[in-house]
Amino acid sequence: MEKISCSIAKDLMPLYMDGVLSAETTEVMKAHLESCGNCRKEYETMEQEWKLPSSVRLQEENKKMLKELKHQIKRKRILTGVVAVFLAAMVLVGGYLVYENIGVVHEYFSPSFEVSIRDIDTFGEWEKISVGEDGYLNFDSVFYKKEMVVHADSSDSIALRIMDREGNVILESEEILPGESIDLEKLHRNTDYQVEIKAKGEAVFLWFV
Repeated sequence: MEKISCSIAKDLMPLYMDGVLSAETTEVMKAHLESCGNCRKEYETMEQEWKLPSSVRLQEENKKMLKELKHQIKRKRILTGVVAVFLAAMVLVGGYLVYENIGVVHEYFSPSFEVSIRDIDTFGEWEKISVGEDGYLNFDSVFYKKEMVVHADSSDSIALRIMDREGNVILESEEILPGESIDLEKLHRNTDYQVEIKAKGEAVFLWFV
């Protein structure tokens, strides 16, 4: 059987390992590895590096890549969440500043009628008060809560009566103390109502909201 040198054997090792050599060359290579300890040792080392650990190394590399990919995705999600929270906060703050400082916007979303009366004494009788531009109470916006509040700075309690344009009594309350409110849910929106009160004191402040 023809013999080969160690240098040729080293060149043939990868092909021998992959099983692509001819039958005759394979037998020659096999005989050389059996007789040459140095080449056999080098072949075993190459076999460990090329064949045996290839799948393990590939799995480890895949795990490492997957871990890094998950880490990148997590960082992007966190960054996206932070940016979203920041933008939402900016929108809320901006909206609040607009709401508080731009009168038209504030009046649109928090409409109200304010009535201030000084040195009043109705002598126990109902007295009409003017609410709004035409003197009638009209909740013409969905943003009204439909409540009346007697401001805490008022000097005394009041009695309240609300009637429609035909004079029909819709609501009547005998005593509303300063700081208290009364529900006006009975009143329809976009409808004119006449407001009357009984009061006595230095000042009465009413809010229709």
